[in-house]
Amino acid sequence: MITKNFTQPEAAAFPGTRFDWRLKNDAGEGYIRRRRLDDDFFLTQSYLCSPQPFRSRFEPPTHSTAFVFMLRGSTRIRIAGCPSWVEMHAGEVCAYVDGGDLIRRETPAHQTMEALVVRVGDERLASICSDLDLALPNGLRRGHVPLIRGNSPSTSVILEKIHHNRMNSATECLLAQAHAIDLICDIFLDRNAAIGTRENDRVRELAAYIASDIGRDFNLSSLARMAGVNRTKLNRLFKKVHGCTVFEYIRRERLRRASQWLCQTDMPITDIAHAAGFCSSSHFCHCFHQVYGKPPRDFRSCA
Repeated sequence: MITKNFTQPEAAAFPGTRFDWRLKNDAGEGYIRRRRLDDDFFLTQSYLCSPQPFRSRFEPPTHSTAFVFMLRGSTRIRIAGCPSWVEMHAGEVCAYVDGGDLIRRETPAHQTMEALVVRVGDERLASICSDLDLALPNGLRRGHVPLIRGNSPSTSVILEKIHHNRMNSATECLLAQAHAIDLICDIFLDRNAAIGTRENDRVRELAAYIASDIGRDFNLSSLARMAGVNRTKLNRLFKKVHGCTVFEYIRRERLRRASQWLCQTDMPITDIAHAAGFCSSSHFCHCFHQVYGKPPRDFRSCA
């Protein structure tokens, strides 16, 4: 913290872990409490009531992402590299990525302002996303562009738990860290993107399952149950990932496998048709000619 209006007590518990600043008497009422909860994971509580406009500036030590939760009043912040000030009001949440650059904050006179800031290093945030199978919204990847959102219904409950946590013991700090992660997940981590990623992964796994036993008589309902979705959604997901419906994919894979057997083995065409899952050799020859432009016998002779 870089400001002439705050003073830091001489004796602070847990040196290097806890930092406390208090506003000088002639500047009004206020404090800043900063806790290092883990490597590259900090939680800062700030309160201010000043008879005059208050300005402060802060230089974060490392490249990180800050999540600012406005509890009371209003303020505005500006990150180095950002073209303008960002206004914040009670009930709003702001997130921004910085590279250790200077951050300025201004608060109007004669108002009570209270905020909570969760600051997380890049590696730590990536680990949280990976562990919880969640994703950062694209807005936080552009850098220097603050992302503003409103509180969710559950945010105030979590904020209240942090507010009453004194963080004087290792257990209390661990709880505060868990609640801070809940805040980030609740507001900023994109569950929909993560759900989409998981669904795409299931489709790819299902496609690999189909390819592993291509001669099986597949049923769309059973495949949908395996993927955990209904039949309509399964077809939609297959179109998104593979560009075709489930049965179009199955037929395409059967014909691709049959073309390999035609080129690499001496299997009779009738046997290839049944091994690839076609009900008859005539149906197989018709489908093969549609895709490859020639019947299987001619395809084999040209290979």
